Amino acid sequence: MMSIIKIVFSVIGFVLLLNFLTPQFDFLLKRSIKNQISYLEDKFEKRLGNQLQKQYPEGELFSNLIFALSIIEYSEYKNGLSPEIVEKLIFTSVSDEAKLNYRKNLPLPYGAFYNGWINYTLKKYIESDLIKNSINKERVFELYQEISDRIVLSQSESVQLLETYPNSIWPADNMVCIASLDKTHEHLKREWLTKIRQQSKDTLINHYGRNLGEIRGSSQALINYFLIEIDSTSAKNAHQEYKERFEDRILGISFIKEYESYENAPDIDSGPIILGYGSVSTIMNSKLKSRLKEKGYATTFGFLNTLGLPINLFGKKYYLFGQEPMFDIFMLWNSVGILKKQVNKELIFRDERDTDKLPINSFYSGSVCAI
Repeated sequence: MMSIIKIVFSVIGFVLLLNFLTPQFDFLLKRSIKNQISYLEDKFEKRLGNQLQKQYPEGELFSNLIFALSIIEYSEYKNGLSPEIVEKLIFTSVSDEAKLNYRKNLPLPYGAFYNGWINYTLKKYIESDLIKNSINKERVFELYQEISDRIVLSQSESVQLLETYPNSIWPADNMVCIASLDKTHEHLKREWLTKIRQQSKDTLINHYGRNLGEIRGSSQALINYFLIEIDSTSAKNAHQEYKERFEDRILGISFIKEYESYENAPDIDSGPIILGYGSVSTIMNSKLKSRLKEKGYATTFGFLNTLGLPINLFGKKYYLFGQEPMFDIFMLWNSVGILKKQVNKELIFRDERDTDKLPINSFYSGSVCAI
């Protein structure tokens, strides 16, 4: 009997160790990503987005586009991927059905979240090699131009923070809008970023428009992720302050507080909070660290990968017994960042605008169309 118990515990220990070491070995990470994509692709075919829309206010759009961004990012490493699934996710997101979840009668029709995330995904898709194999290039370019023009037009009279819903402004959603614009709009992007900073009562950018002094770990990680593309110099300073105020490192693992004090309760943005550490903030910070190639990001991912109790069998991988698909999607987005080809560490905070290769201006005359 004791021998059987020892064998069981040895097997469990080996599996846990393997999960923790997954980001350290390419063949394990490649298998993990491939199987996760296969699992999630099946789920999206069965309308996973609809299921997530019932759980989260932007569940369908967010899940579609994070999955699309994961595949786009994976394509930087993996050649020969088909753009079909990316385009299906994008076109689903701009469908009339998807728009029903957002309000058209806003200064920016359908709001900052809707336009920003779709436009950012389109931008990354156009920048990727995946677009070369697309049979829908013209439609993709038209969509990007249309949404970019709509965003710019909303700021034509005066630069303002844009609503996601009536009377509800999230600075992070505005940051995604800024990051989604190409380099022909640099002046607007700088003015817009200045406006966001000015309205915050903190040195970091606040979480929600009505609470100008509240800084949250989850939204700040997301803001810093996009700030790298918009203003790499200030991103470095913001990231350093963010770490000093919100990050605790325990045994090489980065844990991020959702709030600076422990008095606040969790909400839909934060996800579960354990001992003051936010689940969403810690996961999003892991993605931020992988983008920065910062020391320890793989260790943190290994911990999250183990904590998620993954099942990785028969060509499919999923976490938490398949009960939290949004966690699966964000873990995939994390893992493809780890797999990406290494960059010179001295260029981590380079101005990514210099590498902007969108061929928009050669495709269009550049005039703003009426929408």
